[in-house]
Amino acid sequence: MIEGEKEKVVVVLGPTASGKTALAVQLAKKMETDIISGDSMLVYRGFNIGTDKPDEKERGGVRHELIDILEPQETFSVMDFQRLAAEKITTINARGRIPVLVGGTGLYIKALLEGYEFSRSPGDMTYRQYLEDLAAVRGRAYIHRMLAEVDPATAHRLHVNDFRRVVRALEVWKAEQKTISHRRFSAGGNLRYKAWVIGLRWERTLLYERINDRVRGMVASGLEEEVRELLTAGVSRMAPAMKGIGYKEMAACLAGEISREEAVRDIQKRPAILPNDSLLGIERCRIYTGTRPITSLCPCFWRKFFMMWQDFSQERRKCNISIHLKARRDSYGGQEYQFAGQFFKSGSKRECSSHDPFGKWFSIER
Repeated sequence: MIEGEKEKVVVVLGPTASGKTALAVQLAKKMETDIISGDSMLVYRGFNIGTDKPDEKERGGVRHELIDILEPQETFSVMDFQRLAAEKITTINARGRIPVLVGGTGLYIKALLEGYEFSRSPGDMTYRQYLEDLAAVRGRAYIHRMLAEVDPATAHRLHVNDFRRVVRALEVWKAEQKTISHRRFSAGGNLRYKAWVIGLRWERTLLYERINDRVRGMVASGLEEEVRELLTAGVSRMAPAMKGIGYKEMAACLAGEISREEAVRDIQKRPAILPNDSLLGIERCRIYTGTRPITSLCPCFWRKFFMMWQDFSQERRKCNISIHLKARRDSYGGQEYQFAGQFFKSGSKRECSSHDPFGKWFSIER
């Protein structure tokens, strides 16, 4: 890599159950590269079913970084992720490969690619306890309003129930008289890396169905037993890893605080379904997957996809990709798939829509 040149990374994003892992593995195989996990829960050993951690078969022989690197009682912050992921990207680029970063945890991805700088002031346990006691009396919304008074930008970004981060923002303000609002790597929101971002999105109702099916599958695969074994092994319910989706609810179930049915319903409610549109300032950088997995797309998709990939890897042009896969009923009641694509280049956009638009779409002059 030329000195002073930005390092490169391909990013696969999407909400829970959108098929990120399967697509990332397909890409990594074709690119002969490694995957870097951007998920805050996959770092923990022993937390497999509830995190839907890919097993050896699902990994398809592709090396996965930042998986199973910590014990449950260890903390893992966004700053830890920034440091470790940056090291992996540098190492893989040095080998002449471009890694696939798959997430996962949205803040982690944004912090890495946009070069967020976080406050390093130590936690104030006395003040933190004061805020927790105050919230118990006056409610979390009151603490959130406290933050809005001193740091409106962060208060707007954080939900009232994201209590841990709300408290942390107030701690930073108290210690430094500065907001925790992130500073970008450079003016104008430029990316720290030369990143090609692919976003996956399903129609909301279909995505909810997939999430519900995934949760039922986790329970059937032994999520309750996994949590019981972790607790029996001495993992505290207060351990960072136990705060993850599925583990907190199932631990409460095992403690007799809620029923098994209630635990399952709570797990199904927790996954966030967030838009990718504004991510990294890249508009409409996403893939709509309709009603079937992205990896079942036709060979034409992969052939044309990697024509663009070669341009990116060889820096012949800057581009981001948006592919829509829409489903409609044919006259026989079956599923018929129609593709629509958008190509972005230097602020301009070319579109096409047909049963096989890729021939026209990717034939844009180089």
